[in-house]
Amino acid sequence: MDASVPDELLVGHRMYVDNEFTQRVLESGFSSAEWDIIMSVVSFRVHAPDEPEEATLYPAMDGIPDAIAATDELPDFQTVQHAQPRQSSGGRVSRFVTQLRESLGLDFAKKRDRHERVQAAEKLVSDYTEVLEIHLRQQSRWDDICQACVDQVE
Repeated sequence: MDASVPDELLVGHRMYVDNEFTQRVLESGFSSAEWDIIMSVVSFRVHAPDEPEEATLYPAMDGIPDAIAATDELPDFQTVQHAQPRQSSGGRVSRFVTQLRESLGLDFAKKRDRHERVQAAEKLVSDYTEVLEIHLRQQSRWDDICQACVDQVE
């Protein structure tokens, strides 16, 4: 049996783990805004909550590809900061061609990059989940989490 963990049981613990995990996020290449978007689509589930000693926490990551696509819409602050006030018409044409290729699905490099970013995000979320479970166990909250999952299913 698997069950979703009620969000309200994790809020304070996630805040603690978020603080502990900040350096890992920075080293990952994701900005804090990107990480926030990624984590907004992740929920947590417990496998075998009726057996707390054997139970494991795992992330539901179905929304990560969409989250990564959404991060493409975030402004690139370095580019914005260094942008020239005027662009030559060649710059506009090149941007138009790039946007056209992307809209037609012909930007294979971007697709490959997005796939790699999805994989990196999934790995980082998995690592985060391990840290969260360890924290919950160390704080003697794991049994309560498992019981809440069991109660939710019944």
